[in-house]
Amino acid sequence: MNFMKKKSNFGLFITIIVICLLIGIFIWVDIKRRKPEVFIYFPNHYALVNSDTIELEILSSQKSSPYLISSNISRAEIYDEDTNDSFVVELAKTESGNKITYENDFFYPTLLEIKLPFSSSSVIKMPNAYLRLSYLNGEIKEFSIGSLIMQWSNSQKAFLINKMKGIITMFDEIQTIGGVILNLLNLEDNLITIEKITLISAVAKTNYDYLKILETDDFNIHTPIDELTNSHFNLLAPSQSTHCLITYEAFKEHTLFVPFTYYQKTSLSQIGFIIDYVVNGIKYQQVIEPILLFQNYKMKERIINAN
Repeated sequence: MNFMKKKSNFGLFITIIVICLLIGIFIWVDIKRRKPEVFIYFPNHYALVNSDTIELEILSSQKSSPYLISSNISRAEIYDEDTNDSFVVELAKTESGNKITYENDFFYPTLLEIKLPFSSSSVIKMPNAYLRLSYLNGEIKEFSIGSLIMQWSNSQKAFLINKMKGIITMFDEIQTIGGVILNLLNLEDNLITIEKITLISAVAKTNYDYLKILETDDFNIHTPIDELTNSHFNLLAPSQSTHCLITYEAFKEHTLFVPFTYYQKTSLSQIGFIIDYVVNGIKYQQVIEPILLFQNYKMKERIINAN
């Protein structure tokens, strides 16, 4: 009898352990199922010249996130937090990638291709832009884009760009470009006068007060801006001048230092210009398409979706 009783107690003990394990598994699965979805994305400074498309990569902690499936999105728009300007955009394409490891966790990347469905002769500038997505179930989510500038130009090529070197400086702990060393060769057999070298950016502009012709381009990317301007240079101080007058003889070249004034402390690594110039009394423009001049440390944003 004692043996049977012990056997019965042992069986009951095993049964209790199995039930506890099953309950634990169900709880774990339920917690995992209800784990908040995390989005990580990377704001940028978008500079579009004669272009209407930007790309935004979003990492999701969930595979095939319903928030990143285009058929679930009823409306997409871009708006600016500073100016309150907004316009409807088209999600031209969404592409999902394979699982990756980021910050010691697994994420699934989705690339959103966003098309701005219009063109304009005026400049569209958004220093603090967001993508707002509205869903069929009534929810709304917002993702910071960074900044956005769009402009159109009938570009004519009069200059050969021999060199374009970004001068890296710091905003406290933020690494950015404080100006560019630019070597331009006049391709025309006429005298050319440059009237403007406009930085294509929504967060910074050309500082004409300190724009100058250099005797040499023998400077490295970490040369102090004070050394290039021969004065104390403040990246946040506004420029009093709005244009320049730089003449290029036929087939001659100059090396310029083009410094920037920032509207806010941020990191800018992709640089492009629109050059306004005059030949024989006729005004033209040449676009220097935005290019990446140094590898920027991306400033990520994170959303935890508690739903």
